[in-house]
Amino acid sequence: MIKFKLLFLLILFFTKVNSQNSCVVLDSLMMKEPDKMLADNVSRQKIIDWNLLMIKKAQKENCKKAIIWGNINLGVQHYNLAKPDISLTYLNKAKILSDEISADNETYSRIFQEFSQTYFTLGMYDVSLKYNSKAMYYGRKITNIKYKNWFLSFVYNTRSGTLSQSKKDSALFYLHKASAALKNPVTYSALAGYYISNNIHTDSARFYLNNAEKFYNKEKKVNPYSLSVLYYRYACLYANEKNNEKSLEYLEKSLNLASNGKNRQHLLNVYNLLAEMYRKTGDIDKEKKILEEYKKFNESYKDAQARSVDITIQNLEKELSEKQDDRNKKIIIITLFLLLILTVLLFYYIKNKKNSVKPENTIDEVFTVAEKKEEILPSVTLDELYESAKSRDPNFYNKFQIFYPDFFKKLTEFNSDLQKNELHILAYIYLNFETKQIADILYLSPKTIQNKKYNIRKKLNMQTNEDMYIWLKVFYQ
Repeated sequence: MIKFKLLFLLILFFTKVNSQNSCVVLDSLMMKEPDKMLADNVSRQKIIDWNLLMIKKAQKENCKKAIIWGNINLGVQHYNLAKPDISLTYLNKAKILSDEISADNETYSRIFQEFSQTYFTLGMYDVSLKYNSKAMYYGRKITNIKYKNWFLSFVYNTRSGTLSQSKKDSALFYLHKASAALKNPVTYSALAGYYISNNIHTDSARFYLNNAEKFYNKEKKVNPYSLSVLYYRYACLYANEKNNEKSLEYLEKSLNLASNGKNRQHLLNVYNLLAEMYRKTGDIDKEKKILEEYKKFNESYKDAQARSVDITIQNLEKELSEKQDDRNKKIIIITLFLLLILTVLLFYYIKNKKNSVKPENTIDEVFTVAEKKEEILPSVTLDELYESAKSRDPNFYNKFQIFYPDFFKKLTEFNSDLQKNELHILAYIYLNFETKQIADILYLSPKTIQNKKYNIRKKLNMQTNEDMYIWLKVFYQ
């Protein structure tokens, strides 16, 4: 019987190990394979079909991370096929599943970055920047340094693209951050794009374009979309230089490479410039054809855009609801904590009060106490009060109040913010002590006393040229 149990446990152990190994392989495959397929010029629809099949396999194996990355990949592919509403649906699934398993930083960073990309293409730049900031936060926590540098470069690049709509200086700042994180052709191409769009530093733009192209020439497999963007930027540079034929050559190459995806803004940019170049070169038929394609593509996008806005509103409402729930929970916890502290303090206060309560004094005892106080502080003359101050007598302030019983009270009624040490300084001033004398008595520097007097003046609304001694004499008559 014992042998049977041991055998059963061993079978369970190896089954679990094999399952875990299977999930590790699936996770890695889902994270890397779609990019490889795209570099091999596999159509995006085929990549979508592959992901759907792999998700089913991951579900059977209960590989949750692989399922999440399958949904991320589907979001990416649909976004690039100009279907932002479907993209957001898959990205939402990925986010929900990630929250259920408390996914790693790499997964969360990618989800938020893809949200950012999708919202950018919808023209919702503020929302895009919000998700980009989240991607940046998780990206900086990635432990794999090589992947971290690549990802942060990607994030900084896309942030720059969003900021270029309104904050050009910030856009350039993030492009340089991207370059510092990783030297790559995408960043060089983006830097060139910045200089071209602002029509400045043509030589710098050409330098970065050439460097990007050298990088791509060294690579065996290149993402067609990235190359399409590079050729579009070459076309923009030649258009700025009035070299329309060269611009057309690069635009047609760019459009051909963009056929594996329909990134809306990029395609619209290519269509616009193509139409302009055809017009300038006198090819009216081609201009008309491109404008028709532009119109058809843009109108087909509008329905998807409207559906995406609905999904966005739902996401934002859910986010606000979650934040409100978190806020309410925090308020309840803080309130309960404060009530606990108050209860403990009240308990100790009552306990100490009980211990310190004494029977009330009789009339005879009250007189005895009063007589004792007089013995402690016998009546003194004004000269003795001055001597008491000079000699740093600890009973000086009590003696001062015998002579001037309402002095401190009137001052605090005038301004309750006066501190105890400030009231004491005012007592010395009322007795006509100089700043240096007060400093000597209180073991402070004259400068410190001067600063305190300045603060007192402000609290008593005294003019800077007004004599404090005279003011006090008038105030306390």
